[in-house]
Amino acid sequence: MEDLIKNEICFRELSLPSDIRANNKALVKWLALSIGLINPGDKRDGIVDVFAVLVEGLREAMPLTIEEITRRASRRRDKAISEKTAYYHIKRLKDMGLVSKVKAGYILGDGHERELGTIIRKVYEERLNKMLSTIEEIQYSI
Repeated sequence: MEDLIKNEICFRELSLPSDIRANNKALVKWLALSIGLINPGDKRDGIVDVFAVLVEGLREAMPLTIEEITRRASRRRDKAISEKTAYYHIKRLKDMGLVSKVKAGYILGDGHERELGTIIRKVYEERLNKMLSTIEEIQYSI
């Protein structure tokens, strides 16, 4: 059955204590955990740093090259990440529909929307609607 899986959605409802609200790094990790980019207890969280850099790019309204993403993510985690690792995380985010490749680099969403919440809502609603459509299609065959 595993070969039938095209996509999956993971949402977690998490409490949001004030100490997390006050810390940008913790807040990005909280969001990544909420939308299924990482799992509880994950030790490898490079995707969180790449995602955070892309959020910065969204705020700056500019696509980021892989070199810039790598440089910023390395600075953010105080440890170098390779371009290969950055590409791996970008691919995961692209596969989820959260990142697009544009002429000048990579950007969250499709490059038109500037609000992170709207981008996440749009991406996940599209994915959920596809899944629900298939369920509705087969419901009377069960």
